[in-house]
Amino acid sequence: MKKRTCAAVAAVSVLLSAIITFQITSTTYRAKNKAELDSLKTEYESSFGGKMNALHDDFLSLYNGDVDEEQLDELSMKYFVFATGDRYGEYLTADEFAELEAGLEGDFVGIGVSVIEDSDSGLLEVVDVFPDSPAASVGMQPGDLIYKVGDDYAAEIGEDAVLSRVRGEEGTAVTLTVLRDGAEQTFTVARAHVTERNVMYRMYGEQGGEASNVGLIIISSFDAVTESQVDEAIAALRERGAEALIFDLRGNLGGALTSIVPILDKLLPEGPILHVVPKVGDTETISSDAEELDMPMAVVVNGNTASAAELFTSALMDYGKAVIVGTQTYGKGCMQTITQRPDGSAIRVTTAYYDPPYSENYDGVGITPDIVVEPDDVTSSTNRYRIADRDDNQLTAAYNSLTN
Repeated sequence: MKKRTCAAVAAVSVLLSAIITFQITSTTYRAKNKAELDSLKTEYESSFGGKMNALHDDFLSLYNGDVDEEQLDELSMKYFVFATGDRYGEYLTADEFAELEAGLEGDFVGIGVSVIEDSDSGLLEVVDVFPDSPAASVGMQPGDLIYKVGDDYAAEIGEDAVLSRVRGEEGTAVTLTVLRDGAEQTFTVARAHVTERNVMYRMYGEQGGEASNVGLIIISSFDAVTESQVDEAIAALRERGAEALIFDLRGNLGGALTSIVPILDKLLPEGPILHVVPKVGDTETISSDAEELDMPMAVVVNGNTASAAELFTSALMDYGKAVIVGTQTYGKGCMQTITQRPDGSAIRVTTAYYDPPYSENYDGVGITPDIVVEPDDVTSSTNRYRIADRDDNQLTAAYNSLTN
């Protein structure tokens, strides 16, 4: 009996010891876990995300107005990117990203015109009507001034609203009233998918001047359709007797690297086109083959010639393939990567520099032309889509560099 009692006492003692040990261990674990959680909480509260959440909660708990949470989120993300100091970085909403993608593809829903602001009237002037476009089918012409959209006067609603209303859903229509030679004309234009026209061309002198054997190619931007349009322009001008070419890149802010590389590949001899220098990793050199365009060339540039347009300029300059005419370019020699996020929005981040074939990177500096020509009063005050070729002193200087 005593043995059983002793055994029972021993068992109870072991059990109590185990319980006490478990309680001590559990208490110690909870204390340690709580300390770790408190540390993590403190770390989070001092982090950017924690501070933003605290600011959000503190501010909205006191603010007596209504808040659009979606707008608050999107603007917060835009200002975050701005605060990083990335000059070309950007947060894009889902709608903005979709519009950007369409622009880079060169395909959008609209009526098929290019417009610029007319300095005299302040209205948008049609400078190009795309072939086989809805605008062409109803008889719109270059020189038309967009006076009204529907019943609204363009001057009252502003340029952005006019452009927004001209675009819309495929198959719908927009009514435009234009001024042509001072008289009003009204067109109802059906919206459709159109391919953007970034390239215009003619023989120098056709727009006011003497006939010549120099072709003029005006490139407004570089996107997915630019390569084929440049090919078309060069072939058509050579067919018409062009023995030299002028590329007008004034106002060309650049575009996609994937567009500029194949164009330069056809113009340059065998060798590097550019060197991509990333923040992390090895430099990548992209090269051209031995086939090249064997024609005298000139490139006209100004302070709004930027990015891919500057690469075009510097590459031809490095190989001695073209004379550069005009004024100092903008100075953007870096590239951005666009990453789409799960909600359809996207971020654009500067990820690398791209160096010309042989010269120094021009980022923040620009490219100095071989022949510096400041625009005279006529050139600077006249719409370059309307100015006579002979009256455009920068274009004339480029022409003279090829013919003298």
